[in-house]
Amino acid sequence: MKKFVLLIFILALILALLSSCGESNKKSAEDILLSITKDLDALPYGNLYLKSAEEGEPEHLNTDAIASLYHEGAPEYEFTLIEDFALYLCPKEPCEVAVFKCYSRSDTDLIAAMCLSRIDMLSTALEETPYSEIPKNAKVDIKGRFVTVVMT
Repeated sequence: MKKFVLLIFILALILALLSSCGESNKKSAEDILLSITKDLDALPYGNLYLKSAEEGEPEHLNTDAIASLYHEGAPEYEFTLIEDFALYLCPKEPCEVAVFKCYSRSDTDLIAAMCLSRIDMLSTALEETPYSEIPKNAKVDIKGRFVTVVMT
């Protein structure tokens, strides 16, 4: 009887874990970005870019902009691994919040490396400016199929 109760408990726990994992994967990158930014104080004016935006819409991030932000091959390589993204960029100072949802959990390390390369590039470019501490305090996190970047 104890083994039966224990088996039922373990099965219920597994089902609960699987359903909670599925829920987080249903969230959009925009939803996660908005939940991050609502907790940031004094976020400067910026622009929101979404993967779902069509060409011609202000939220559309074209391949030239992606190449400029990350690297020349990013649109054809890393961005093909991204199912959804939301990117907040401030045009006047180095302030970014980005959420990338990968098709596969195994691709998150590659996307995080792309983000870390961008932060390193900005750290070098901003070294002798009043903004030099911003990239040094940037955070890149991986949770499930999501990679988040907060650089404020």
